[in-house]
Amino acid sequence: MFAIGGAIVLTVMRWAWRALEWTLPVLVVGGALIAFWALPFYYRLPYATDMGYEKYTTYLSLLFPQKDLWLFLLAGTGFLLALLRANRIGTFLGIMAFLAAIVFRVAPQARLWNARVLPFWYLCLYLLVGIAFMELGALLVESFRATESRRGPLIGIPIFTALVALVWVNFPLQNLPFGHVTNSGKYSWLGITSSDSSYIPSWVYWNYSGYQSPDKARQQEYFSLIAKMTQVGQSYGCGRAMWEYEPEMDQMGTPDALMLLPYWTHGCIGSQEGLYYESSATTPYHFLVDAELSDHPPNPERGLNYPSGPNVAQGIQHLQMLGVKYFMALTPDIERQADTNSNLQLLDTVGPFPVSYPSGGKTSVQQRTWKIYEVANNDLVTPLVNQPVVMTGVAPGGKLWEKASASWYLDPSRWGVFEAASGPKAWTRVRSNATVLPAHRSQMWTCPISTRAPSRSRLT
Repeated sequence: MFAIGGAIVLTVMRWAWRALEWTLPVLVVGGALIAFWALPFYYRLPYATDMGYEKYTTYLSLLFPQKDLWLFLLAGTGFLLALLRANRIGTFLGIMAFLAAIVFRVAPQARLWNARVLPFWYLCLYLLVGIAFMELGALLVESFRATESRRGPLIGIPIFTALVALVWVNFPLQNLPFGHVTNSGKYSWLGITSSDSSYIPSWVYWNYSGYQSPDKARQQEYFSLIAKMTQVGQSYGCGRAMWEYEPEMDQMGTPDALMLLPYWTHGCIGSQEGLYYESSATTPYHFLVDAELSDHPPNPERGLNYPSGPNVAQGIQHLQMLGVKYFMALTPDIERQADTNSNLQLLDTVGPFPVSYPSGGKTSVQQRTWKIYEVANNDLVTPLVNQPVVMTGVAPGGKLWEKASASWYLDPSRWGVFEAASGPKAWTRVRSNATVLPAHRSQMWTCPISTRAPSRSRLT
């Protein structure tokens, strides 16, 4: 959208209507190429998950923070010089910055989180600063050329401009020779210290130092658990695993470290949780299960009716519905409930290992032992017992569908009949909040449950 809008505006600004002979074919061909990906994406978008990120409404403070006044002055200078000197790149960047700001302001509360537009805004501004340096250097060269016949100064100006640009780019990136990060997290170079501290260097180090890094306090526990799950897969068969969540799993390297189960086990043990939350239709159902099987669940998706506390019995029933083969428990509370659940069979344990729990400014170290259970009746495909019904007044996909299907998902009394968004005329039509009568459950069907909501497909 930005590129097409910018191309049209640039064409109109030049008043070169003959340029449309070239612009229109480019836009048509480019639009057709984009449509190959964009149209299927738009068509299937209702089936993706809306995480419910809340729109930012402090527009001025986010678009024009006071500490970045220098950025806006230099970027404005670059855009002005681009207009005066007919620099089409700078003009294009200015238009893109303007469009990004408009989208950030007017985007409604929807799937597109308006904060995702801010990087485009700041990228354009920083590039406009580069345009300012370039045009100011060109002006200096032109002024010397007009008044000075010697070539010495003309050679020095572009070199000086290039050096300034390199420092300008690499100082925020903390990538200059002789630069260092102070104890306060600020970057210092040749006596010049940044006004802001940054978490980025430590964040990059933490994420890219590897799971085997000595800084990862739970690395021995992590690799012992991976080795045990590899053995479990070889002994009891391959399948997906669900684990109890705790934020302290970051001590393994990331709270999502166990998502790599399929990598370490060569695809034998799949991960019930995946990275692409917003592209999966099963995301809300997974996080509802996470809340049932964890003492401290993440609950990342807004708008879901999360349970107030763990409910292992119902969580295991949901794992059966999703076709999950293994459950990995960690805390004594969840393990006590799991040990008495007839749908779970304890296969093995890993540990104990020390885990640090921060609380009230202090840290307590507790011993934790992983318990690995096999979930009974975890078939990926099973026949339906009763004929499904069709919910009326609920379009497939979107928040209304999610609300209706999650209501069904959390009510065991309704699980005997699957509620679909559409189906053959023979299927009974009911209101989304209606209770299905036993008379509607008489006909037997053998369609795979994986073709009805909620899906049993892997969360990816």
